[in-house]
Order: sequence, then C-alpha cells, then structure tokens
Amino acid sequence: MNLIKKLVLLLSATLFLYGSADLKHADSYTDAIEQGIKEKKSVVLFAHSPFCPWCRKMEADTLSNQKVIQLLNEKFIFVTIDLSTDIETEDVPKRFLPQGTPTTFVIDPTTQEVQFTMRGYKKAKSFIWRLNR
Repeated sequence: MNLIKKLVLLLSATLFLYGSADLKHADSYTDAIEQGIKEKKSVVLFAHSPFCPWCRKMEADTLSNQKVIQLLNEKFIFVTIDLSTDIETEDVPKRFLPQGTPTTFVIDPTTQEVQFTMRGYKKAKSFIWRLNR
C-alpha cells in the first residue's frame, strides 16, 4: 500500500473515532431569539465582515475549535451577521450593529438585552473562559 493510501486511511479512521462537530447556526436573529426562548439559552451574535482579517482569523482559529463548537452548541444559540451586506434587510436591531469587527454579543433572548460584549479577535481559550463566566 502506498504512502498516500495509508495517510487517507489514517485520516479517515481519526475522523471516524474522534469526529468533528459542526457549529450550529440559527438562520436569522429572529430565529435565534425564538429558539433561545424555547430552549432557555442565551444567544451569541457574531458580527463580522468578509473584509476584516481579524474576523477571518477568529472564524478559522476560534470558531472552528472543537471545544468552542461544543460549548456553543450545548449552551447557546449561535447566529452571525455579515456587516458588509445591506443591513436594512437584516432583522437584527440597530443596537447590535457594532462600529468595529469582529464583535460578539451575548444576548438574553427574553429581554433582548446584552449580557456582555466581546470586541475584537479572541483566542479559543479566552473565548471559552468569557462564555463560561
């Protein structure tokens, strides 16, 4: 068996054994709020822009981290907003449209009040620590 086939088999076996969870996203802010109320979970709103290098880094490093994904999937309702799109068509209240990106809001779905805000890039460990507080 050649080296490439062995590597493919090893990778397949690793993914089968350990899995790779996907981050669950609500379809819209309104859906996230409704789901948060129903499941009694806070909403995590991640505001980003495709032109923001720190947003891309946070998506690649932090939001793809398996521990972050597990925490968000189990304890929160996650939703994103792309600030480069026409904001007028989004259902997100204007108070959640930040001046800079990335910005992460944790929102009480019942009152739609901000519980806390994280501005800028956060490493996975810091992001998890803040969400667990």
